[in-house]
Amino acid sequence: MNQKQLKKDLKKLLKSMDFVSNNFLHGKGTNKKEFQIYCNIYQQLGLALEFLGLHCRHQEGYKKTRDKNEVCKICGKVKDVDEFYYLLPKEGIKKLGKELKPDSRKTFKNKKRGNRC
Repeated sequence: MNQKQLKKDLKKLLKSMDFVSNNFLHGKGTNKKEFQIYCNIYQQLGLALEFLGLHCRHQEGYKKTRDKNEVCKICGKVKDVDEFYYLLPKEGIKKLGKELKPDSRKTFKNKKRGNRC
């Protein structure tokens, strides 16, 4: 993807996100159904922002923030920080749906009472 086009697309996307949040997500005069629709639109725009951010090669360099972090001038990614979209451990075995049991008698008197939850 061309970096100039990426920069234009990111600016347009951020403007549209600002428009949706400023005009429709303040809760003034919108019913619950419309509010949910605009929330979903905002979420989809956020996904598009992350997708475009993945294509950025950070060629224009970084700028420093107040917190002394370096942030890409185009996409806003923080330098030297890994971003994880799934809360799984980076290394080692990944376990999903692991059954947790009480590990001491202070929690429950026996295993049978602990498994009622």
